[in-house]
Amino acid sequence: MILFEIDSTAVETFSGVSKTTGRPYNFSVQSAYAYTVDSAGKERKFPEIVQINLKDGAKPYPVGKYTVCPSSLYVKEKRMMFTPRLVKVDK
Repeated sequence: MILFEIDSTAVETFSGVSKTTGRPYNFSVQSAYAYTVDSAGKERKFPEIVQINLKDGAKPYPVGKYTVCPSSLYVKEKRMMFTPRLVKVDK
C-alpha cells in the first residue's frame, strides 16, 4: 500500500496558454508526502514530496493520511493509466 500524508490544504494553481496547441490551460496541485519504495521494493528512509493534480473545481484534500483509490488505475486506448485519487485511511 502506498501511503500519502497531507500536512497542508494549500493549493498551487497554474494557468497560461499552451505553446503547442494555443489553447488556454488551468490546473491546481496540492503537495503531499509519499512513502515510496525503491526499484528493489525496499522502503525509502524518508517520504518524498509529490504534487497531486486536483480535478477541476475540486476542494483540496484535508490534512491527514491517504492511500490510492482503486479508481486511480484505468485503461484508455489499451494503455494502463494512473491518475492519483486519494482516499483517507484511519491511522
